[in-house]
Amino acid sequence: MKKDILKYTHVSHEAKAKCVHEYAQMASVEMHVCGACGIRDIVDPYKKTVVLSDVKDDHWLKAGKDAYARLKQSVAFDLLKRNDAGGYDVVSIERTLLHSLFELDGHAYHIIPEAVMDNPDGKKEVKLCKRCSRGWNDDIVAKRCDPLQHDASSEYDDLYSSNAPAHSIARGADFGRLSGLRNKGINVDVSTLERLVLAEARCHQIVYKVVAYGEQTERKRLHGHSIVCPQKPVGHEHRGFGTAALEAAYAAVRIVFVGPSGVRGKLELAALKIDDLRLRPDVIYNFLTINHAMHNGPCPPPFDEVIRLITTHSVAAHIKNNARACLDTAIEKRSAPSDIANVRSHAQSNEQRMENEDPLGDTSQDSDALPPHMVPIGLFESNPQPMEAVIQGISRAFTEGEGGNGDDNPIPDIAASGANGNTALGLGLGFC
Repeated sequence: MKKDILKYTHVSHEAKAKCVHEYAQMASVEMHVCGACGIRDIVDPYKKTVVLSDVKDDHWLKAGKDAYARLKQSVAFDLLKRNDAGGYDVVSIERTLLHSLFELDGHAYHIIPEAVMDNPDGKKEVKLCKRCSRGWNDDIVAKRCDPLQHDASSEYDDLYSSNAPAHSIARGADFGRLSGLRNKGINVDVSTLERLVLAEARCHQIVYKVVAYGEQTERKRLHGHSIVCPQKPVGHEHRGFGTAALEAAYAAVRIVFVGPSGVRGKLELAALKIDDLRLRPDVIYNFLTINHAMHNGPCPPPFDEVIRLITTHSVAAHIKNNARACLDTAIEKRSAPSDIANVRSHAQSNEQRMENEDPLGDTSQDSDALPPHMVPIGLFESNPQPMEAVIQGISRAFTEGEGGNGDDNPIPDIAASGANGNTALGLGLGFC
């Protein structure tokens, strides 16, 4: 009996090791990206490969010649980037840099530039997902709209094709790209506060809580939470960037300090180090300029005026005038995570515990406040799914077969979808 138990235990360990090995293989799976729509799918084998030089001139994968020529001739606009001296340099940006386009031998393709690979023959190629490769035809002729039948806001609609696969870039789902700006040294990592300032509508409130309680008050590195609370969308009553936009953004931000009396100054210094509360004039100015150049938005104010407005309505002033303090730290202490029965922390000296909880302490001066360790929390209202949607989903699964990627909601004609070169940079302008 004992041998059987040992044998069973041995087999169980082998089975566990096999499961761990298979899981590791799945975790390190090589992921591809569809060159035509940008989707990533670990189940999709991406069997279809397209050599760009083999694509015919009138295919939907190529951008419309006339529209692309107009796009190339459009007026460039200037953005700003920080230099090593702490000032700003002017960078001229061509509009084509903000679209998902790849140019090869004088031809423009509706593909993700980062998805282009070199094949063994040295030619450029991309892989396609199931949806974009389904029904692929080398001889298909793109159906483009007549630009003369559209207003100025959709002057580049003939860049796209209405018979391209649904949700593909060529069909009009050209949400743009940020990597081109990033490669030129321009800041594109927009903070939450910057999004709120740039937004045309808001539908949630942000609460930042910074904590320093009890015996751990002397730690250099504090901690806290950023909590997102959904609300009904609230639109602007102002046009463009100014005092009203800043006040509306700050109205959606709440600051809460938790700690004993006498640490308010330390909590304020830590809050000013939170990256998500940054308000940088170059980021504001650049996105306002892009909105004006590409989406017919209001003309941005001069850069000096942006700096003046941000300085007048600073984050520090908002924290000083509106932050709420909570002296009772009992709830925070009970909710603080710890090891099992506090065995590890009790076995350490107070100095050791301080060092472990403050990994950045050695790299900063004693007078320099460290950014608090923030944990984001989202509060979302559950939206019950009607049974009709469940039945439709099951029906589509059986209809499409294994692998999915069917055309659930085919995009209508690009003329109706308004695909006039919208870019991902618009996310800061429609933040919700």
